[in-house]
Amino acid sequence: VLVIFIKFILRGVLRKTSSFLEVSHAFDITPASINEMIGRAAEAADKEYESLKLRIRNAAKIYIDETSFSVLGKNQWVWVFRTATDILLVIRPSRGSNVLEEILGKDYSGTIVCDCWRAYNFLALANIQRCWSHLLRKSKEMVSVAGGHMHEKLTELFEEIKQFNLTEHSTEERMEKYLEMTQKLREIINYYSKYPELEHVTKYIQFNLENWFTCIKIEGIEPTNNFAEQSLRESVIVRKIIGSFRSETGKDNYESLASVIASWQLKGLDLKAELKKMLANNLCFC
Repeated sequence: VLVIFIKFILRGVLRKTSSFLEVSHAFDITPASINEMIGRAAEAADKEYESLKLRIRNAAKIYIDETSFSVLGKNQWVWVFRTATDILLVIRPSRGSNVLEEILGKDYSGTIVCDCWRAYNFLALANIQRCWSHLLRKSKEMVSVAGGHMHEKLTELFEEIKQFNLTEHSTEERMEKYLEMTQKLREIINYYSKYPELEHVTKYIQFNLENWFTCIKIEGIEPTNNFAEQSLRESVIVRKIIGSFRSETGKDNYESLASVIASWQLKGLDLKAELKKMLANNLCFC
């Protein structure tokens, strides 16, 4: 339990974990033995990790994001799938739709919140909410006078979304507002598309026009993908610390243990108690 806490809560690398245990507990253990302990703990997490995948696949709404991570010197991708109670991390060589098919299935029909990466278009049956944080960051970068005006109008629409969702509305009211807001956005991009320097933003919006106000149409959906981005921050920090996974086994151990620990944290559970229970139930200590 202590080793897993040092590794996944304190982000300790193997060599420093070994040194810390020797200095603080007079416990002489090699980095290789530390790695073996982490591997056994990951084995114990397999059952919970598979259950976590199933819960994600059956979730009604999911926040999804991805970021790069080196494995054996080659670029791969950490994908995060977050719900209200679970966080699933998977590390794959691909940033494509095949990962979405693996985790969610091609017939997933719930709601996802994501950025405008084209792989998400694979989920043809899903309700998709594109991330307004990504859009506003992109529009804020436009330095022309016209770009500044367009950014202001987009910001006003975003504020209108937040104000509308502060109160309860019927399904009919939500659909009416969805159509109204989509029309406002259409008029904005139709007007500003005449400026060549804004073309990359207007096309960015136009390509996903029907997906900017799903959070109006469906109650309880966030207009941004901040939940998924927050869940990826830990992996980004780990990437900065270790640089690269030096084996496929290390990668596999990380994705399973990091997932179950993050999910326990999200639920507000006692991490020590949950980890001890998982190890006791799934490993033989005879």
